[in-house]
Amino acid sequence: MSGLRRRHLLGSLALLPLVAAARGEPVITDLTGVAWRMADFRGGPLLLDIWASWCAPCVVALPMLQQMATEFQVDGLRVVALSIDRGGAPAALRAYHRMGITALPLYLGDPDAVTAGFAVKSLPTTLLFDAAGREFARFAGTQAAPADRLRAAILDLLRSAHSQAKD
Repeated sequence: MSGLRRRHLLGSLALLPLVAAARGEPVITDLTGVAWRMADFRGGPLLLDIWASWCAPCVVALPMLQQMATEFQVDGLRVVALSIDRGGAPAALRAYHRMGITALPLYLGDPDAVTAGFAVKSLPTTLLFDAAGREFARFAGTQAAPADRLRAAILDLLRSAHSQAKD
């Protein structure tokens, strides 16, 4: 199976949480309190990482996510680190501080709404979406997204977008 067709889906999930707010698409907020819907991120490739500060693998992955955001910024990849900490911004910001995260925007979401809206079964959950908001790849669990696998999926997504732009 080609990398372009490869999907890292959790179980047999087929519904995309981005397609309709009617299905309970969660609203997320940035640190200034501005509310965002997933449609606001469409138009380019998106990496959405759902994490919490009490999840050790989630916190350990933050520097890698920051690196991916920097590495693929020129390609238009947007990285959204979505904390579902019940402790809100203070808990998430403490994790950012501990890991030295300075260049990765932080977003916050209600844990119940986010896990239901994105069919999250374990943390961390990292999702890649194409410019139209379609899920391209999913990594979930403690061994969810090693840097090499995540980088390969991002490159597949970018190649796919590039070849669609040529057509």
